[in-house]
Amino acid sequence: MDDQKKKLIQIIAIVALLIVAIGIFVMTNGGGGSKVKSPDEFALLCANPKCGHSEVISRDEYKEMLSDTPNPMMMMPGQQISFDCPECGKKTMFKASKCEKCENIFFPNYQSKDFYDRCPECGFSKIEESRK
Repeated sequence: MDDQKKKLIQIIAIVALLIVAIGIFVMTNGGGGSKVKSPDEFALLCANPKCGHSEVISRDEYKEMLSDTPNPMMMMPGQQISFDCPECGKKTMFKASKCEKCENIFFPNYQSKDFYDRCPECGFSKIEESRK
């Protein structure tokens, strides 16, 4: 067998293996789509200590609020999107977490050595529960 035929067989074999590998990847990863479901509601909390207003809004309301903000891709790393608070009128409303147990709305504590999603009111942590 000459060198050209060997190279052609090798190329065909490599292409076939790549096709099989891609097929396996797609089948095991559900087509490559994200399995994370977008939440149906969002919690917002005013960071102004004199106000502290909190509310839960729908996904559609959140999308509408986002359309009035600057492009998130143009923000500095770690910068959060702020919204106007309906109570105090300041741009101090931020996305927050809502406790599944007591429904308290709070800011996650990413500096904590414990679970960042632990509710300061009742102590519940969804992450901790999922690990049990």
